[in-house]
Amino acid sequence: MTEQVLRIENLSKSYGSLVALNNLNLTVNRGEIFGILGPNGSGKTTTLAILLGVILPNNGSFKWFNEEPSAYIRTKIGAVLEQPNFYPHLSARQNLRVVARIKGVDDSDIPRVLSIVSLEHRASHRFKTYSYGMKQRLAIAAALLGDPQVLILDEPTNGLDPQGIAEIRELVMKIASRGITIIMASHLLDEVQKICSHVAVLRTGNLLFTGRVDDMVGETTTLELAAPDMALLHTLLSSHQELDSISVAGGKILAQFKGTADPGAINKFLFDQGVTLSHLTKRQRSLESQFLEILNNSENPKP
Repeated sequence: MTEQVLRIENLSKSYGSLVALNNLNLTVNRGEIFGILGPNGSGKTTTLAILLGVILPNNGSFKWFNEEPSAYIRTKIGAVLEQPNFYPHLSARQNLRVVARIKGVDDSDIPRVLSIVSLEHRASHRFKTYSYGMKQRLAIAAALLGDPQVLILDEPTNGLDPQGIAEIRELVMKIASRGITIIMASHLLDEVQKICSHVAVLRTGNLLFTGRVDDMVGETTTLELAAPDMALLHTLLSSHQELDSISVAGGKILAQFKGTADPGAINKFLFDQGVTLSHLTKRQRSLESQFLEILNNSENPKP
């Protein structure tokens, strides 16, 4: 049975005439890597700040583990909301001791979290000597002190180079594999598609979509094809019962099929009818294209 970790109902937040969050409803289940996706000003950080008790909503409510928010419930939640901020002249181990005392966690948990973020070999080095990526990993280590059940990350790859982004991506997936539910706000669509199992799309405080990432991308298959006889190829593809749409671009035919069509089966279908392909590739539909489509539809709703 699916266990709810978080339930948000009609959550709203305004600053004067500015609506930061408008009747948000969301559910996050145990074990999910849940991405909150949207452009700057969409309400991502506002949502996380409310969930952590940093700011209060104007309306609505939320529950963690089917319980009202409380100081005790927040001990089950680790979070990295801002830029990594530690004492520069203290070592990683010393900084984590400070955090452990604040959290009421025993120092014996420090080696465990340093190992998770792969900083055990730099534990005695001062924070000011760390690269930005290492600082971010130390912030995640601090959030993991006390073995929380949920980890909240706000734009965890901001400001990182490609290597740093890849390291944080691998770390998030490693943490999730330990059974920790992750809620991650981001505007980087590629990272959300690579990391997250579920996603919510926000725009100007409004929820536009929520569900599995795979469902958002959609169950369609787009193939790029070419053959010596393009006219016959076009005719045969148009007759295929699973074809959804067909177009021509750059001397290639783009054929979109319903469901997860097998390129090998399509190739055999054409070959059996006398067409030998000179080109066949499968195009992966990106989260970016669907995200932009959702935003466009929200601006220009169908009558």
